[in-house]
Amino acid sequence: MRKIISMIIVLVLLFSVISCSSNEEKKEEPKKEEEKKEEKKEEVKEEKKEEAKTEMPGYGLVFKSLDGKKVKLSDFKGKKVYMEFMATW
Repeated sequence: MRKIISMIIVLVLLFSVISCSSNEEKKEEPKKEEEKKEEKKEEVKEEKKEEAKTEMPGYGLVFKSLDGKKVKLSDFKGKKVYMEFMATW
């Protein structure tokens, strides 16, 4: 009788150890998924930064100066330009 009870106890302990170890693996998987998501977000941010560097919105704008001459925004490449837009309604 003691042998049967001891075998049952050993089996229960063995089963509990196996189930605990599988739970730890499951806990690690969401962390890995979260890390992958964070990496993807960072990659997207870097791609957007690169696009912003290469694309220059308004680069082809042409305005008339106070003298009446046409001035292109591209004429000021490499220089700081301050533009102020006003609207009257």
